[in-house]
Amino acid sequence: MNEPVFTASRRAQAKGPGRGPLLGSIIALVLIVAAVGAWLQWGGGDESQAVPVAEAPVDSVPAEVETDAEPEVTPADTTPPPPAPVRLAVSVQPASATVTVDDSIAASPDEGLMLKVGSHRVQAEAAGYFPLDTVVELVSDVSLSLALRRATGTIAVRANLPGQVLVDGRDRGAAPLSGLRLRPGTYTVRFVPAGADGLAEEQRLTVRAGQGSSATF
Repeated sequence: MNEPVFTASRRAQAKGPGRGPLLGSIIALVLIVAAVGAWLQWGGGDESQAVPVAEAPVDSVPAEVETDAEPEVTPADTTPPPPAPVRLAVSVQPASATVTVDDSIAASPDEGLMLKVGSHRVQAEAAGYFPLDTVVELVSDVSLSLALRRATGTIAVRANLPGQVLVDGRDRGAAPLSGLRLRPGTYTVRFVPAGADGLAEEQRLTVRAGQGSSATF
């Protein structure tokens, strides 16, 4: 009896399922994984999962450095210098008077004092004279002359009879007498009626600067 003859196709079927379907499954799986990866890479269609790209604020952008800029030049001081001092010379009568400039005693005012330009207070005083106080505006050298007025008072003499008035023995004229200027002090005022020397009367009067005194006989 002859043995059956098996062909190659029959031998392959006898070995079970072939490799074709398994290879196809692997390829399909690879394609699925690749598709899922691509989907995830492009956001997967969900915009909330997208990673925001930080943008640098405008202020944080460094400015360009100018390397060829010219150095800053400080402007020159245009304030004018103060004016130079000026000379003030003061002559005063009487010569014994004391001169004060800006509340400071001037030792030799006639020789001149160097003072700054502007207003200055000048004072002069002497015994038996009215003090003098003035303000001088200096813009250049100045020579100032001062004359003090004697500090005097006045007396008036009234009488019921005509007669002569003597002050400290000096005849001062006929009564009535008014406006007789005398230096401050105490004086003896004598009234001598005309033709009646025996009826002469005397009074003591004190004279004060700028004030008046009177006597009645």
